[in-house]
Amino acid sequence: MKRTIFIWMLVLLASSATFAQEIAEKEATTDTVSSDSLTYNLLIEDIYFVQWYLLNFDASKDYTHEYYRLKNLAAAQAWNDLYLTGQYRDVINAWLNYLPEVAYDMELDRRLYWYFRYVSTQYGIPLQL
Repeated sequence: MKRTIFIWMLVLLASSATFAQEIAEKEATTDTVSSDSLTYNLLIEDIYFVQWYLLNFDASKDYTHEYYRLKNLAAAQAWNDLYLTGQYRDVINAWLNYLPEVAYDMELDRRLYWYFRYVSTQYGIPLQL
């Protein structure tokens, strides 16, 4: 009897670990933009961002594409300045290559803007939004 319970516990443990991994993989957000032969990807690895975004984004109060682009330029500059100084290394751990001359699509700019807002509110990092 003890052996049967032990086997069932191993099966449950293995299935819960697989389920947790599937959830984590689904929650990593990726937006892709194609322009000519180039593809731009926005990969957000923070698993809590998706939930925060769904709770905070309101389509009825959506901004224009130009608004997102201008805010993202300022926030990306602030992000890169903080990266160079080594501040907030646990959150800002990579250089952000957001270029003003590239025409990113609306969805990528929207997601990036809202990620900057998430980082600013959740971690208290000033990103000039």
